Amino acid sequence: MATDPIPVIAVRGSHQEVGRQIGEELRPTLQRMVAALGAELPAGVTLDDMRQQGRIYLAHTRDVYPRYVRELEGIAEGANLPFEDVFLELCEELWEETAWRNLGPGWRAVARYDGQPAGPGRVKGCSDMVARGRATADGSTLVAHTNDLGPEVEDDLVLLKVQAG
Repeated sequence: MATDPIPVIAVRGSHQEVGRQIGEELRPTLQRMVAALGAELPAGVTLDDMRQQGRIYLAHTRDVYPRYVRELEGIAEGANLPFEDVFLELCEELWEETAWRNLGPGWRAVARYDGQPAGPGRVKGCSDMVARGRATADGSTLVAHTNDLGPEVEDDLVLLKVQAG
């Protein structure tokens, strides 16, 4: 269990520049994560399957969130990693077995969380919060996001303070 405070990384610039700065700051961590990319695939899914499905997710993501994709491209550049691998690593939905359940015959994945069958209260997910205007002390916009991750990633946590655009 980590006892040090969570490090804060402050970045600013265009979405691409912000991503590059994040990639540079987190290069060793990101390189370690991407090196283990195929280690814990959903049941019945190969890394080639992930890459193929990732391309579909990327096309939709690029259409809907182009600035986010530019930030990820910057992260890949700053970390000296292939963009496709960074996208796969950070596209949480691809790593959930539930994402692979309805793809037709041959997909044997069963939704599980902590070894238990998925059901009410057992599905992984994230929480998001946005506050702005009167809800904040200075009227600024604050955005927060949590990931449901295990304690093994605690030493890799960082707080990003981003001014992009």
